[in-house]
Amino acid sequence: MSNQKDREFRKVMGTHPFDSLQERTTFYRGVEGIKVKLIDWPHNPYRTIFELVTATWGDEDYKEKWNETSDEGRKAVLEACLSHQTLTNALEAPVFTWRVTGVSRSAFDQIARIRVGGAIASQGVRDNSRIDAGFRIPSDLWDNTKIRKKIIGHVRQAKKLYKEILKNRSSWQSARSILPMGLTHNFCITINYLAFQNQCSRRMAFCEQPDTVAAFWMMWNDLWFSFPLLAAFCKPLCDTQKKCVYHQAYTLSEKFSCLFRTCGRWPVKEDEGSFFDFPSCTSEEISLGLGIWIPGPSDWELLTLRAWEKDILWKERL
Repeated sequence: MSNQKDREFRKVMGTHPFDSLQERTTFYRGVEGIKVKLIDWPHNPYRTIFELVTATWGDEDYKEKWNETSDEGRKAVLEACLSHQTLTNALEAPVFTWRVTGVSRSAFDQIARIRVGGAIASQGVRDNSRIDAGFRIPSDLWDNTKIRKKIIGHVRQAKKLYKEILKNRSSWQSARSILPMGLTHNFCITINYLAFQNQCSRRMAFCEQPDTVAAFWMMWNDLWFSFPLLAAFCKPLCDTQKKCVYHQAYTLSEKFSCLFRTCGRWPVKEDEGSFFDFPSCTSEEISLGLGIWIPGPSDWELLTLRAWEKDILWKERL
């Protein structure tokens, strides 16, 4: 590759050293500004699920059953699998890929804990500059004008030092050591549907860090508009179990795990174990910050009925 082509390629990839000193910082309140885009998906995940669930049945002719099965039959098979009333390995077949932008680095660290069924590729801080990164300020800190000004000053000073380190021809690898955890971080995640279901059960509950919760609700929202039926079977664990699963989750949960009070989505008998007298986040906060509708705990039954009507792919005939 010629020097000119190499430079052009680096500019597209964002790794050109001459572009690494353009300082820019956008400050975000709470979960505002987080963006998610579904960039790859299967043609018809319902047929895949159906064929795998029914693959153990049939005679020696082993005919395809999709076109021969009535809508009622298809619905029975799909509903059983989506609700984990049969072997769930079929749910590992459909794979989806999202681009997620604008979460904090600390939220990304939570999301990146996924170990089974998914892979993440994130924007580097070792081999490219992050001097133009935004910064996310939690809403409670944002609303304290005095604290917000101090945070903004702190971030600007960190960026100033970061730029000085780079100007002295040190590496991005060394410069990243002074970057704050609230810096915005961007990544792509590819994940199979079963793993996504499992992640949603925890990450969509309002006991996690707000932008962690927001990222998964945005992915859920994107899935709803493309595959409503799949989205209808992804919900917070508390809504599945119809109780708060943050407090009294296990014997020592009130001693060590419950830093925050319950979000109030499901009542709890006791809430004295929380260290802070407020919830980590609420559905109202996430919904308002993202500008999306979040189903209430009693909305899932109607939403699921709507999904069966709205989603036409499960009725597709070839």
